[in-house]
Amino acid sequence: MGKTDLSFLFQNLVMYDSSVLKAFSPYFAGSFLMRNGKDGWLQLGGILLAFTGVETLFADLGAFSQRAIRISWLCFVYPCLLLSYIGQGAYISRVPSAYANPFYLTVPPGMLYPSLVVAILACIVASQAVVTGSFQTTALGEAYGACVILVSFLTTCMVTVVALIVWRLPIYVVLPVFLIFALWDGMFLSAALSKVPHGAWFTLVIAVVLTCIFVLWRYGKEEQWKAEESDNTPLSKTTALKENKLALRNGSENSAIATINGLGIFFDKSGSSSNTPTVFLHFLQKFSAAPEVTVFLHLRPLSMPIVAPDERYAVSRCYTYGAGPNKQAIPNCYRLIVRHGYTDEIVTPDLGILVLDLVRSFLTSQKNSGAPESNIERLDALHRAWKSQVIYIVGKEQLKIPAKTNIVRRFFLWAFLWMRDASRTKVQHLNVETDRVVEVGFVKEM
Repeated sequence: MGKTDLSFLFQNLVMYDSSVLKAFSPYFAGSFLMRNGKDGWLQLGGILLAFTGVETLFADLGAFSQRAIRISWLCFVYPCLLLSYIGQGAYISRVPSAYANPFYLTVPPGMLYPSLVVAILACIVASQAVVTGSFQTTALGEAYGACVILVSFLTTCMVTVVALIVWRLPIYVVLPVFLIFALWDGMFLSAALSKVPHGAWFTLVIAVVLTCIFVLWRYGKEEQWKAEESDNTPLSKTTALKENKLALRNGSENSAIATINGLGIFFDKSGSSSNTPTVFLHFLQKFSAAPEVTVFLHLRPLSMPIVAPDERYAVSRCYTYGAGPNKQAIPNCYRLIVRHGYTDEIVTPDLGILVLDLVRSFLTSQKNSGAPESNIERLDALHRAWKSQVIYIVGKEQLKIPAKTNIVRRFFLWAFLWMRDASRTKVQHLNVETDRVVEVGFVKEM
């Protein structure tokens, strides 16, 4: 949509019918519905696609931020669409035959090929519409329109709930706004639902199937989280220091832990400052050994595209006791929390170098702030371990359904586990050297 389209608009308005600008007035929309009654109401379902499109931009949040999408839509795309439709409407009001193909038939003489270029560029941007439109009839537009307006209506309802419960706005402020948008969306939704027998049923069926899958996945994840709650054990109850060396608590006795040369990076799901990462505990129990330098890495996703580097990383030491004068630091053990947005890429082949630099900066800052000289020894141990080898340790959790589970719950849990096993594993998802990845398996009952 550019300068050529705007010239079409003004030419059509001047030469044909400038009275189409009255369409901006809600009075004429209401008058149209009053005059035409049921027929006018049904025609609302046919114009839904004229003001949709911004939802496809939000589907690509990985490339653009929310603010960029809103500004570009409200200040550029939407005004250009309105002006284009107004120009076409002015021409069609005087030349009704142009209704068969309004875009090309409203183009002034000599401007057909520039318009064709604009149309091709628009098709490239909306390629998914070209692909589906090549194989479907009118029914696709009816199905898509019903889907879009249903999403709009549900969004109105959900924003209202958020305004009342989360934002805590008074009901006398929220209710008038809700009624305006609910009546507007409801009017178009009711007209679109009349198209259900003519093709809109397809998107509704897909929506129901996807909703069932999402609800089942959520139910399964909640059951998984309940089963994993027992793993949230403080470091003070699982580890101890024996002659200034790490030991594993086994009841009243402590088992000595051997040392493995290298830097071990354990992927920590909980991110708690005191709990023992499940994968680390099972590693100790199975091998009775720990890397020379251990780092608990926790990835904490945030609902924003990018997190600034100075706000992204937090490094701390790990203690067998969380606080107080009796707290004891585990030798050469650190916790690294990475706050990242949905466009940030953290797990890369140079993750080991990143961890090395962050822990080294942490120890250097402590040494410069007056910490004990033992930090020099820790720096030496860190460099020695990194030069030896870097290994990434991830947990491979196998979930098991208890034998006494009732048949209904067993079926839903089985379906969830089937979907979970069919998805990609953590090792496949990690963008690091595969020969440096170690999976530690363990079984958990749901």
